[in-house]
Amino acid sequence: MRGKTGRVAAYVLLVALVAVVALAGRMALETSRAAERGAVTVRPGVILQAGGRAVPLGGLSRESMAAAVATSSSEASAAVLVTVRDSVSGQEATLTAAALGWQDNATEVVEAAWSHGRPAAGDFWQAFRERYMDEVPQPLSLSLAATCSPEAIAAFAERVAAESSEAPKDASRHLEGRTPVVVPGSDGYSLEASAVASAILEAAASLDPASGGLEATASYAGEVLPHNALPNDALVVDRVSRTVALWLDGKRVRSYDIAVGTAAYPTPAGDWEVTLLRRNPTWVNPAPNGWGSDMPASIPPGPDNPLGVRAINISAPGIRFHGTTAENTVGTAASHGCMRMRKPDILDLFERVYVGMPVYVR
Repeated sequence: MRGKTGRVAAYVLLVALVAVVALAGRMALETSRAAERGAVTVRPGVILQAGGRAVPLGGLSRESMAAAVATSSSEASAAVLVTVRDSVSGQEATLTAAALGWQDNATEVVEAAWSHGRPAAGDFWQAFRERYMDEVPQPLSLSLAATCSPEAIAAFAERVAAESSEAPKDASRHLEGRTPVVVPGSDGYSLEASAVASAILEAAASLDPASGGLEATASYAGEVLPHNALPNDALVVDRVSRTVALWLDGKRVRSYDIAVGTAAYPTPAGDWEVTLLRRNPTWVNPAPNGWGSDMPASIPPGPDNPLGVRAINISAPGIRFHGTTAENTVGTAASHGCMRMRKPDILDLFERVYVGMPVYVR
């Protein structure tokens, strides 16, 4: 009796085993034929989060699913827009996905979705339960994500910084005829590429192709480099008319008579500037071994001082405007190169000039 029972059990087990093998073979054959027909599809419940919406991928063949993912990827890439703005200069530019070196995970999404293809590769019992027991597979939500290239962003930042940065141009001045002219300068600008790149990287990090947040603003700040402005003030000496014209703020406000140097000691022509203002100056003999050999080494302030009560030194060596004890020589060529002036005139001029003021001698 026991032997008979054992034989029956063994027979039943053998029949079941044969059935399982046959079923597995049938399922494998169906899977192969379905694959040949392109009928193998993504399990139901697989979705892709892209552009702020859920894109269903379940039930699609691999080709159709890959095309759906590619469409979502292209739409997201086309919507990417980063506005870069300099908060100081107000300059703006825009960056597209290509300029950002945009790389999304579309390939990984396709592979992840297809790994849920039906039936599950290598998992017979899972496939059996889904096919014959109506087991519902677990849903799968995939998200489109992307990264930007730091190298591409750095290259863009370098270009922006190079195009925006400029050295300041200082004002310049010269004499046109007997009129002093100031050519205005302009401020420069300095922009660090690292500041631009950091702002863009921060903005790019906020882009989210899954939710559809694909626009951002990157703000940075450059630095204005001030230029050196110049007042249009000057003294213009005309050795022919033996006058000095005072120009203030581009206007000729007064002219003074002067004595200039003799032919032996001419007042030097050139572009000079005021270097020192001296009240009640001490005269120091400039040529003790030459024309001043019969004069003292120095003469203190007072009525006998050859410089008078004021002296305005200029950058030409040994040359100055000054008062004189010989006012009758004013209007002639009588000095050793300096420009003599009457007392009221030197007192007036002294109060109007400043160190650094241009002096043009012609």
